[in-house]
Amino acid sequence: MSDRSHLVVLLEQAELDPSRAVPAMIEAGIAQIDATRIVRKQRGILLNHCSEEQATALASAMTVAGYDALATPIADYPELPRALRVSRLEALDGGFQAPSLGALGMPDSLPWEQVNFVLAGLSMPASSGVALNRDQLLESAASMLQADAGFPLRSYLDSTPEDAINMDRLKGVDESKKTPRRLRRVRRFNKAPERERYESNHPGLEGHIILFGAGMLVQFSGHEAAYSADLPAGHWLRPFHATVEKIVAGCDSAQIPESTRILARGEDSEAYMFDDARSLMECSRWWLNSMSMLEA
Repeated sequence: MSDRSHLVVLLEQAELDPSRAVPAMIEAGIAQIDATRIVRKQRGILLNHCSEEQATALASAMTVAGYDALATPIADYPELPRALRVSRLEALDGGFQAPSLGALGMPDSLPWEQVNFVLAGLSMPASSGVALNRDQLLESAASMLQADAGFPLRSYLDSTPEDAINMDRLKGVDESKKTPRRLRRVRRFNKAPERERYESNHPGLEGHIILFGAGMLVQFSGHEAAYSADLPAGHWLRPFHATVEKIVAGCDSAQIPESTRILARGEDSEAYMFDDARSLMECSRWWLNSMSMLEA
């Protein structure tokens, strides 16, 4: 069995320049297509489950390229605890509440002062069936709203929620009595597809929030259930952003990456965009290890 006991991590969070990072990875023996993917997806962990020789070569090449990296045994770099996935997450004045945690025999709420780490971001949902990576997702969103750079979050937050409601769909179809009964029966089997009740030009995004505290790792992924009591209606990004904003404001003593703070401020940026939920978990693992919050 080949040796896959090591991983390679950056010592500092950094956005990698493909013109420098990709050649360095190729020099360390990584295929170009894999190097390009790593540069796009990485949030601190470059390569996992590799040999000591490959890890050492990659860490050395990346350091020469200007990115301090470390090859370390996997045994010395703890995994995340099992994530407690919740379908509803509410930000309250004194902390957060996730009712489904109670069914697992866990506290269903946690005060802000007990939250040690917060990470939030946006990605394409895995259930969408559409294979868009982070860069393609940014390009799609920018073209729809003619944004200059980054994800056009502010345009969504400043929009009028009522504009996304299809009023014609709410009115229903007026089946006139003058329509012959035989023709109405035929129409039942050949109806034109109805437009969605809610229309939106966002490219099928999903919001993610990860909270770590009191030994629990709580993961929320979705766009229907994250909401704040003081902003209940409208486009899902509005209540999701309000929840992130309230969590960041409440967690004074927690470690919060700058990307999450940018999201909470409602700024256009690429920083809080991820390929998928797994990328956020890998990012969380890097942060929690860098703060020595995980047990080996």
